[in-house]
Amino acid sequence: VEHEWRDGLTLGMVAELDLRYLLDHPSCRKWASAQLYPLSNPPPTSAVSKTVFHPKIFAHTLSALLRPLVSPHYYITHHPSLPLHMLRVQLHPPTPSPPATPLTLPQSKHIFWLAFPESTDGYVFHTLPASSAISATSLPEIIRESIAIAVSRRGIRYGIRAARMSARTLEAVAYHRGGEGDGGMLGGWSIFSGGGASVDDDVLDLLPTRAPPLPREQRGEEGKAGDEQTRKRQKIAEARFGIGAKEGDGTGLESAVFALVEQFPPPRSLPAGEHQQEEGMGEEGEEFRPKIMVRLEGSHIFAGVRSLVEQGVGFDGARLPGWLTGEAGVTTGRVKGGRVK
Repeated sequence: VEHEWRDGLTLGMVAELDLRYLLDHPSCRKWASAQLYPLSNPPPTSAVSKTVFHPKIFAHTLSALLRPLVSPHYYITHHPSLPLHMLRVQLHPPTPSPPATPLTLPQSKHIFWLAFPESTDGYVFHTLPASSAISATSLPEIIRESIAIAVSRRGIRYGIRAARMSARTLEAVAYHRGGEGDGGMLGGWSIFSGGGASVDDDVLDLLPTRAPPLPREQRGEEGKAGDEQTRKRQKIAEARFGIGAKEGDGTGLESAVFALVEQFPPPRSLPAGEHQQEEGMGEEGEEFRPKIMVRLEGSHIFAGVRSLVEQGVGFDGARLPGWLTGEAGVTTGRVKGGRVK
């Protein structure tokens, strides 16, 4: 921003500086995904119930909803590299007009960003605090509910709910929620978004026919049998993860937690003569559902899983569930029947 600093800054200039900092430091804020859903069936005259986002109308409606509580300032722009409408919201306490004292910047928790994808219907990305950390009457939750009201239009009302996806960068959330224009095709399905493939093609024909060659020094150390096994694992990883889940691709997720609620085979009964059962062992015929949590942490968790599959350590790529390849597009969930719910 080119300006004479001694003359002070306008709120618009502050917003431009904040955007520049956000683009230069993508991981400075934690982003989450929320989903907009219709509260009732659309009227018969409406062909589709697709959410329609007009930045200026949305900002005007949201301002009318929040005006009794706070005085918001908006900055509307478009992301320079992603198909996203960006909306920066800065909340100030209600002030008389004209203000009696000079305007000061609010706390960082009263400044947040909203991003609306152009190519994905029903999703909004935001930097608001998590729902579990705030009460239903807190300001962030009121703003969250106001987003759904501001998007609603005559005859179609929307609600908002968490979409179980959070990441340190906007690029990662947009990639896993289809905000990059690829329709959210993850895992092995990402081969269709990489170009050169259509929906009429056979998936098996699109898989790589051969794995990339090994480095020369690695070929010298491993025998022929080990070489073939490594190439086979690389081919399986390419089929399961597609073109994604690679270190340095800018779409890394740092954490994911899954709760397994599967029914496991009952543990073996104790030998005859022992009357006490071990803790956690049910009687014969009783369902055995132990509490198991799967937590993945790292700079790029699914790239790490892919690397382990290629090395043959810990994971069998052919039997790996889809929620461990990033195909489900969520970072939290309950796994039942092999699927994330």
